[in-house]
Amino acid sequence: MSLFSKKPSSYLGIDTGNASVKIVELEKTDGRPRLKNYGFAERKRRVGGGHTEEMIQTSVSIITKVCKEAGFFSKDAVSALHNFDVFSSIINVPEGRHELLAESIKIEARKFVPMQLEDVVLDWKILSAPELGQKGGSGKEEGKSEGVRAILGEPSGKQGKTVDVLLTAAPRKLVKKYVDIFKMSQLNLLSLETESFAFIRALMDKRDDSSILLLDIGSVATDIIVTERQAPFVTRSIDVGGDSITSAVAKNMNISVERAEQFKRDVGVFEGKSSEDTRMITEIIKSAFEPVINEIQYSIDLYKSRNRSLEKIVLSGGGSLLIGLSDFLQNTFHLPVYMGNPWYKIDAPAELEDTLIELGPMFTVAIGLALKEIEG
Repeated sequence: MSLFSKKPSSYLGIDTGNASVKIVELEKTDGRPRLKNYGFAERKRRVGGGHTEEMIQTSVSIITKVCKEAGFFSKDAVSALHNFDVFSSIINVPEGRHELLAESIKIEARKFVPMQLEDVVLDWKILSAPELGQKGGSGKEEGKSEGVRAILGEPSGKQGKTVDVLLTAAPRKLVKKYVDIFKMSQLNLLSLETESFAFIRALMDKRDDSSILLLDIGSVATDIIVTERQAPFVTRSIDVGGDSITSAVAKNMNISVERAEQFKRDVGVFEGKSSEDTRMITEIIKSAFEPVINEIQYSIDLYKSRNRSLEKIVLSGGGSLLIGLSDFLQNTFHLPVYMGNPWYKIDAPAELEDTLIELGPMFTVAIGLALKEIEG
């Protein structure tokens, strides 16, 4: 009989993406996260926002396959709900004791959440009020064990003040499907959060309170996250990604999707290309990417409307590797643009450095999820 409970030695971060499933196993060694293993598998067919039984079975099959082939040690996992599947909004409520604050948040939630509250798992994170300089806390609907976990904090209790609250609502049926996927995969789902928090955890230092725009360009969709004080202050998702850009090139040039994909990777949005064909490809890519540009501008304008300013843009996702994209975005929005490196916190074998840098944009969410339990 053991007198002390022992925490798991390593954790799995599992990103069930639209185009592929990515899994990272991290352990804590000498106070630092260390890469223990990783693996991924492409989906044979892209999936969108639907969660059919076929999609569930496919996810179970892929997760089981990757776990078996990679030989992961841990069975304890953290996963994420896609941003486009979750409702989130910043609301303003009177500051007060936790019980009163929780009730105020529920009252406001009924005005903003487009579903009956009984049908959603409701979470919130209290954002510190700049004029008060206080620390933010977070909360969770009492008695709800499933869903997006958050650290529970207490506000200061001062009367007559208000606080900004990040409200998140996930459909209960969707949460149950995730729980079922991991149960069928014979994994212990420790926590389920939104992708936004995984991005922030992977790409930002815990002491960094700067305001940045995280741009994650995936195969099917693009996520735009404006962060403030380590929280997603603005979150936008748009159904434009690498696949739709490739399709636009194929359609406009009347070529195969495979050839269009290669053209996209070779040409990108680099302005220095001189031939007529390459200039045409660049313009097609820019045109297909324009909805994303518009969403970025909307997010920046929305953030600025609250008398706030952004410091930089950080890129992630496989689509962010497009040639010339950083310069294009920098010239468009007049902000510094950097490629995010989700491995920077993690110790890994030196011989894997080049491979991990190449895979980094794909694994950002999985890394951020595994770090949730490692960092505590």
